[in-house]
Amino acid sequence: MLAKDFVDRSGFKELPQVLMNGVPIDTKSLTADDFEEAIMMALMRETNSLQKAVYKNQLREENDVVDYLMKQPNIMPRLNERILRKDPEYIDINGDGLPTLKLVEQKKIFFTFKYY
Repeated sequence: MLAKDFVDRSGFKELPQVLMNGVPIDTKSLTADDFEEAIMMALMRETNSLQKAVYKNQLREENDVVDYLMKQPNIMPRLNERILRKDPEYIDINGDGLPTLKLVEQKKIFFTFKYY
């Protein structure tokens, strides 16, 4: 439902569509032959701005690149704090769940987990 709403509001005429930092990649490049090259070209354009920042001494080795990028005027800050958090939380998916809880209680915990 959210995906359909996003597509409707974005005004894309053709699907599928690929976005790189919110900018659509040309639909002519969404073929098996051209996709990798299109992604690499988009990455190289983004890398250019980082190289300029290093050259102009705006970005140094001790700086966090994500912090630098997030302070740029053309970057909208992410609304999801989990993405920007410095100390990421990991979910243990190696075990068999919580052995002390019944299956019904485990489902209750799972379905009350909130996504942002």
